[in-house]
Amino acid sequence: MDMDKEILDGFIIESREHLNVVEDELLQLEKQRGSPEGDNINKIFRGIHTIKGSAGFLGFENINSLSHVMETLLSMMRAGEIIPNATIIDTLLESVDILRSMIDNVDNQHKMDISILVKKLDDLINGQVSNEVRDDLHTMIGLNDLHGKSTNFRISEFQLKQIINSNQNLFLIEYDLNELRRTKNKSPLSVIKELLVLGDIVDGRLETPIDDFSRSLKDVPLSYFVLFESELNVGQLKPVLDIERIIQVDTGSKDKIEKSEEPVKKIEAPVLESPIEIQPKMEDQPEIKVINSQTLPNEGKSDTDINESQQISQEKSNTVRINIDLLDRLMNLAGELVLVRNQQLNNIDRSNPLLKSITQRLDIVTTQLQELIMLTRMQPIGTILGKYPRFVRELSKKLGKSIELRITGSEVELDRTILENLSDPLTHILRNSCDHGIETPEERKKMGKSPTGKIEIWIFHEAGQINIEISDDGRGIDTDKIKKKALEKGLRTEDELARMSRKELFSILMQPGFSTAERISDVSGRGVGLDVVRSNIEKLNGSMELKSTPGKNATITCKLPLTLAIIPCLIVQVGNDRFAIPQVNLEELVALYDEDAFTRIECAEEREIFRLRDHLLPLVRLTEILANPIPFTMQTRAEITERHRKKRDKLLEQFHQKDGSKIVTVGERTVSFAVLKIGRERFGLIIDKVLGTEEIVVKPMHSVLRPLTCYAGATVMGDGRVALILDVEGIAEHSGILSDFDK
Repeated sequence: MDMDKEILDGFIIESREHLNVVEDELLQLEKQRGSPEGDNINKIFRGIHTIKGSAGFLGFENINSLSHVMETLLSMMRAGEIIPNATIIDTLLESVDILRSMIDNVDNQHKMDISILVKKLDDLINGQVSNEVRDDLHTMIGLNDLHGKSTNFRISEFQLKQIINSNQNLFLIEYDLNELRRTKNKSPLSVIKELLVLGDIVDGRLETPIDDFSRSLKDVPLSYFVLFESELNVGQLKPVLDIERIIQVDTGSKDKIEKSEEPVKKIEAPVLESPIEIQPKMEDQPEIKVINSQTLPNEGKSDTDINESQQISQEKSNTVRINIDLLDRLMNLAGELVLVRNQQLNNIDRSNPLLKSITQRLDIVTTQLQELIMLTRMQPIGTILGKYPRFVRELSKKLGKSIELRITGSEVELDRTILENLSDPLTHILRNSCDHGIETPEERKKMGKSPTGKIEIWIFHEAGQINIEISDDGRGIDTDKIKKKALEKGLRTEDELARMSRKELFSILMQPGFSTAERISDVSGRGVGLDVVRSNIEKLNGSMELKSTPGKNATITCKLPLTLAIIPCLIVQVGNDRFAIPQVNLEELVALYDEDAFTRIECAEEREIFRLRDHLLPLVRLTEILANPIPFTMQTRAEITERHRKKRDKLLEQFHQKDGSKIVTVGERTVSFAVLKIGRERFGLIIDKVLGTEEIVVKPMHSVLRPLTCYAGATVMGDGRVALILDVEGIAEHSGILSDFDK
């Protein structure tokens, strides 16, 4: 068959989605511990059934064969003949991995050896069912229509009994796929999806009158015969499917099943040409897909519902696949348009009403366009979180532990660029939680804990940012062990470690090559861990915070922007230079005038502070940050505080003199600062002037300048000048405020 690239891409994308659902439902099924719910098994069965039907149509024999035997096992589970256990779940998950590998490399799927896995599944079926059911599985039945004419389809006696017992009707449906494409613009996969809304595809085959396949198949009839089961009857199916060639198949009764004398057809798999290498589950999808489909409820139907069925439209899909490179180009152009808009707003003649009106309209349209383009890049974080239940399950088995993973907030959306770079950091964090955090069941029992450890991932919006919290109820972080390792590696002296706060000790964990693992394994001790997490999070303009209670828990919180492309900022000025402060870090603005500018700022030890609504707010002067490239020590802070205290006292004395207000300049009589937030902590950043707010296009810093932690990037302003974007946490760390917060 001359396979259309669109059909192939559709099959790959949809099969990946089905496998993700199947994997999630299998993990849920395992948690039900011998009391499986039919809904879970039905979802798994439908996913595998859909892959089997599509693969069979497209001629992917290995994918079809493996999914067929998986479907047989699942049908046994649906019928209650087999109760799922750990061995069955493991084998089905292994089968999902093989299917995913073949789907990701469909051109070479026929080279993969699935014979061992097929035999393992077959042995599970034969080993857990009765002799009668086993005989039914291997007894093939030839099917005829109601007039006794052969349909050329054969199914197992077990499958036929299931159809009869569930009161389903069996049909033979014939499609001319080329005619459907010409007259109704229907693709083969849309036909399969349409049928699966109304029932189940039992089997299918393609037929064409030509034997010279060098000719194009688009020029001749291409018949697709489908053996189809549904609770609807012929009268209900015809108007919904809009097709006349539907024949009802004679299912007979359980007492009058005519057995085929042909030998049982065993599933045989091609021999492996090269070993299979199962790739990890990939979440990167090169296309964005939006689906809006209408489906047919298929419960409670009767012959009297024919008129109602005629009102139901066929399944439609408003699906648009857009290349990611095109979206990236659109995003870059939207960013440039924002710059042009900002330049226009700064240079218009506001006395001209017509020009002012046009500019306002340009502002509105640019903002709306930018928001819509950003939405096209947004994806739910669940697209990368789906692999972690399986990851934690496999890792806990390897470590001999019992661990349960809970995820809340999978629907929260993030920019695709951020999502692509989150996978590795989250994997490192979860690996640490499983290995270092959660204890063995025996240890947990001795500590009075449940034998099963719990890891929770919680994703939520806060102040225009995305927060990702990963917590576990394990042993927590042992600061004594950190001190011991730091001494062994010569990272700190004993006196330095004694003076360090818990937060400062936790920061040692994030140094490259640092690990508290006692032995090196394939899970831990390799010196690759939290330093990788922090560096990756910081590359995304995010921040990371670590908290722990020894013997009880540990929590890592990652804060990330919604997007890296365009962000709203407060534009401030210090001297002749302008800087941008991301609004997500901005709490409020405070301005002190005249006498308040000299008296309201107080000194506490080596720090300037301001009493804001009964809360002491530490202050940092941006001028001092810019003048001191080396991080502040206590002595540096004390010198800065004392210098500005003397300056305020002198200005206050001049201000109180007769006509002193004329001596003190307007600039000296005004102090402005922005109240900035880092998590739950606040501090004030003293600046010279506030210029206003603006949406800026973020440009990354050159690699040479990345060690300057006070800056998160740069932007081009409306007048063409460059402004640096301030990193609030970097400023707090440079000035020593972060260590104050922890005391």
